[in-house]
Amino acid sequence: MWTNTQDKALQARAQRVMPGGMYGHESTRLLPADFPQFFQRAQGTRLWDVDGNEYIDYMCAFGPNLLGYGHEAVEAAARAQAHRGDTMTGPSDAMVRLAELFVDTVSHADWAMFCKNGTDATAMALVCARAHRQRRKVLLAQGAYHGAAPWCMPQAAGSTPEDRAHIIPFRYNDLDSLAAAVELADNDLAGIFATPFRHEAFSDQYLPGADYARAVRRVCDERDALLVVDDVRAGFRMARDCSWSATPTTSNASWTRVSCCVMGCMRKLPATVSRCVRPAPCRCPRSFSRTTPICALGMHGPRLPYAAGFICIHTTTCSSMRRSRPRT
Repeated sequence: MWTNTQDKALQARAQRVMPGGMYGHESTRLLPADFPQFFQRAQGTRLWDVDGNEYIDYMCAFGPNLLGYGHEAVEAAARAQAHRGDTMTGPSDAMVRLAELFVDTVSHADWAMFCKNGTDATAMALVCARAHRQRRKVLLAQGAYHGAAPWCMPQAAGSTPEDRAHIIPFRYNDLDSLAAAVELADNDLAGIFATPFRHEAFSDQYLPGADYARAVRRVCDERDALLVVDDVRAGFRMARDCSWSATPTTSNASWTRVSCCVMGCMRKLPATVSRCVRPAPCRCPRSFSRTTPICALGMHGPRLPYAAGFICIHTTTCSSMRRSRPRT
């Protein structure tokens, strides 16, 4: 017989020691009252809540769990790295191998750097955009989610007008709104944040129109600003490359101009990639597990739900970072 007694008891206990009983996307406050919030185990495609009820996890742990729970090869790799060392004073050689893999997989990436979450990755993209030509104004689509920092979080509570003083909103997939925002930025445009498809919660999801996608690319080219593609949710799902390579802009020669791509892969791994070039044919990545980046960086244990992020940078973005390296 189905029951949720244990889940309800845990929710009540959580209310006493955590704000709202849970925060972020783990909260079930807006879902039906019987929706489970706490789970006790998982295997393959299945989840079991604390009351023992079994579910098919179509959410895939909110997206990143592409190989299923308890994948034998993944778990073996995590155990092996944990045995050698997990949180150490410095990283292991796995970090270098992982960076090489990402640079080889993302066709326009020259470098890879690592950070701890998607918000840090989008913040780094913001810094790169402003540092590129020493400008301030950044365009964000209204309602788009780019992290939990004061400059971009959807709720204004806890932020100040100064936090968003140089953020200009526009309507996603709306050419007139985009043009008005660009005009408002004038000669101080540092970059435009975009998502490869509209995927915000509580709204319809859809791909950008061809005219809009080309216009965003063209504006960044003409203004010498960075196109920042927030690929944290779509990375390595729409394409085994920056997902913007799947948009209609791929037929446009201006694809070679400077831009950024904030990417995500397995186990919630966000990244920032600078300077999108015309994508090469897909190069299927060698098998990399959802726990490998955690073990490589020694920042979190292999069972924690969030891993470190990565940042791939093309060397032309910042002159102080330039160096020559033959592409493979």
